[in-house]
Amino acid sequence: ARRAASASALSRLRRLAPLLAAAPLACTAPTSAPLLDAATVDMRVVVDSAPDTVVDGPPDAAPDAIVDAAEDAIVDAGPDAILDAVPDALIDMAPDAVVDATPDAQVDRGPPREACAGGIDEDGDGLTDCEDPDCHLSPPCFAVRETCDNGRDDDGDQLTDCDDAYCLGEPVCPAPDVDPFDNAALQARFDIDCAGCHGPIEPFAGLDLSAPFAAVVVGVRSLEVPALDRVKAGDRKLSYLFLKVTKRHLEVNGEGEPMPIDHPWTSADAERLGRWIDGL
Repeated sequence: ARRAASASALSRLRRLAPLLAAAPLACTAPTSAPLLDAATVDMRVVVDSAPDTVVDGPPDAAPDAIVDAAEDAIVDAGPDAILDAVPDALIDMAPDAVVDATPDAQVDRGPPREACAGGIDEDGDGLTDCEDPDCHLSPPCFAVRETCDNGRDDDGDQLTDCDDAYCLGEPVCPAPDVDPFDNAALQARFDIDCAGCHGPIEPFAGLDLSAPFAAVVVGVRSLEVPALDRVKAGDRKLSYLFLKVTKRHLEVNGEGEPMPIDHPWTSADAERLGRWIDGL
């Protein structure tokens, strides 16, 4: 009887074996689903396509959520909001909002300016250092003297040779044939050429050339060179104002730029001033 029971049990096991083989074991891990892009997704849930899977984190107005495609994925934070396209993806912070496209990825800082020293034409206009009009108020240049017979604008004030007020009275330059200023004409020139520095509001060096100017210049000591009057009646060579206009002020230990700063006077203008002074 026992032998018959064992045979029956063995027969049942043989019938169940295929079913047991097909069933999963309890300790076997379930098959995992494909992993999604692990990159952070921005607020519009747009998936990053950059090589490093870093997306444009800050929300911007772009509906397509364009990201920085450079490998370091640095988003341009400059004022122009334009992505930097150079390989190292440096951020464009230039105020002129121009993205640098050169291999070294240096930020574009605007067009070059003349350095006014060193013998190099930095801005490429064919004029070097003090020959460049951009430099005529640079300290290394306003001390440069005009050579009055070389056909060049040595001090960069756009006046060449005998037209330059510095050359007034030089042997190579004939005296301009002009009439002296009268008070009204001279006042009109001061109002146009000198008001920026010598107007009634905080006049530079205490010199207010607004009307009536004669009261504050004739017989009044210069603050820059107290040994001289601003205008010495009857003597242009002892008048500091005349020396400033003709760029001779440094010869008497004066200081600063020639006058007027933005409107250099020609030798003819200076001669009209000189004749006005000599006639006082």
